[in-house]
Amino acid sequence: MPISSKNQIEIQLGQSLPGYVTSGFAEYGDAVAMVDEDGKSMTYSELQATINKVATALAQKGIKQGDCVMILSPNDLNYPATYHGILSIGAIATTCNPACASLPAPLHPCPRHAPAPFPRSACAERTTL
Repeated sequence: MPISSKNQIEIQLGQSLPGYVTSGFAEYGDAVAMVDEDGKSMTYSELQATINKVATALAQKGIKQGDCVMILSPNDLNYPATYHGILSIGAIATTCNPACASLPAPLHPCPRHAPAPFPRSACAERTTL
């Protein structure tokens, strides 16, 4: 039984968010999926490949369903792939704004026990977890 929104988008019960989002990627292949502010782009094929790489890397590190993975990154082309790669293995994605990485722990938007921080290299040196 599908769940429908007011925009007539149907998501089958039991279908994951990454599964739903990526279900049409093969159809679009080398068409541009995203463009950033600098004009760099990523195709649907590249986006799917990046999602798969993130999921594989996290699984190889021992991340599994139910684990929490913190993304510490500005918004860029890799952000959606990282997010959906985390979700595709059943892990929980939580996000942190690098500009707020020095907030005191009780005010920090990230859980204290996130077992797998996923910082971009440009943000890693500013982060104390």
